Amino acid sequence: MQVKILFARSFEDPWQELAVYLLQPAPDSKIFVYIEDLLNSQLEYVLHSFNEGSYSTHAAEQYGIYTIHYPLIEEGSTPGDYITAEEEFTQYVIKGGI
Repeated sequence: MQVKILFARSFEDPWQELAVYLLQPAPDSKIFVYIEDLLNSQLEYVLHSFNEGSYSTHAAEQYGIYTIHYPLIEEGSTPGDYITAEEEFTQYVIKGGI
């Protein structure tokens, strides 16, 4: 089974394909994909500015959204058809404290 990991800085940004993984089920038929390092590599932690009278944050560099696409596996489907319905269930990823 293949899965695609897609990432965007915000809901307004286009999806960027980060990786495609070919996964094999374990003997108990479960499949795990560990993407923490992949997502972490897209984020940058920047210490907040505490200048007198002016506070700022680099939150836009410290968070993003991601989703996973996987192939449609049913009779009559063609290889390469990915289910994109998961885009409605995007997940946030945050690095450090905002």
